[in-house]
Amino acid sequence: LSGEGTVSLGGTAFGINGFADAAYAGGIVGTGTVTKSSAAAQTLSGALAYSGTLVVEAGVLDLTGATLTGVTNIVLRGGALTGAATVNGNLALSCEGGVYRANLSVSGALAVTGTLTLGLAEGTALPYGQRLFSFGSADAATRAVLGAAVTQNVPRGYVASVHVTGTTVSWTVSAPGTVFLLR
Repeated sequence: LSGEGTVSLGGTAFGINGFADAAYAGGIVGTGTVTKSSAAAQTLSGALAYSGTLVVEAGVLDLTGATLTGVTNIVLRGGALTGAATVNGNLALSCEGGVYRANLSVSGALAVTGTLTLGLAEGTALPYGQRLFSFGSADAATRAVLGAAVTQNVPRGYVASVHVTGTTVSWTVSAPGTVFLLR
């Protein structure tokens, strides 16, 4: 899926399964489910103003610059969810596989279930720090899932730490004894 314009779901499922990396700056409206299922990287940077679920099964789904309004569920089954995006309202993230490398700013309640797996992208400069979520509220079960996140691809000699404080979740990867400040 590439270019601009508007995709209207009309109560159906919409699959993104391109063979080449692509970027779509347009909007998605209506009601339904959008599923990213190919090995290629797909960027969705426009207004995702549909009511329904976003599913990541394979490849990379980059949400850099996207605004999610009405998308109340994200299911991470495989591949990687990346990019910084804004979620207007509540969000439920179901972690069934895959790697989370996104930075989602959720204005409402955040609910996370399953095992959240964090992974460094290849070639990431160290030490490293990233905000994962900001949110209006999160219950104790979600805070426990976030605090118990699993990490992948952390080089030998480095330590990964997940920080759940107030309304923000972040993670750092640093050498033992390194002082790392997140703002």
